[in-house]
Amino acid sequence: MVTRWEDMSEAIATHAVRAAEKLRGEGGHAGRISVFIQTNRFREDLPQYGRSGSCELQPVTDVTPVILANALEIGRRLWRPGFHYKKAGVMLCELAFEEVQGTLFDRRDEKRDERLMTAIDRINQRMGSETVHPAATGFKDRRSWAMRQSFRSPRYTTQWTDIPRTRQ
Repeated sequence: MVTRWEDMSEAIATHAVRAAEKLRGEGGHAGRISVFIQTNRFREDLPQYGRSGSCELQPVTDVTPVILANALEIGRRLWRPGFHYKKAGVMLCELAFEEVQGTLFDRRDEKRDERLMTAIDRINQRMGSETVHPAATGFKDRRSWAMRQSFRSPRYTTQWTDIPRTRQ
């Protein structure tokens, strides 16, 4: 369970970055972002807390730094010290999969953002997930909040590497 904001912010950042990657992979843009955090509802011996928040992304976007900054801002508003948090998540809403219209006062350079996100996505596809990632997500091997998967069942139907082989 997570009791420090630093660990929770890494979790929120990691979820936000992954959501943005998936959104770009589908060719979409998000108009709203939601973040939630909650304690373990099955631990009746601990104080309970759960909140969610959202904000509009104007203009709609698929740019990781924009999504990440908004997710962390919402998470910071939701955070309350003194609780043992068990779950956090990021949801992108109001998705658009067609050409999007900018706004009059938008100062972001859309072409630059698109080139940057394309370059990062290509590097991560070629070299492995999280080869290039924002520092806010922390280091993969030092995440105290990450899922434990040491007892995970083999994925025979979805991963070639997990298919059992007989010796010949």
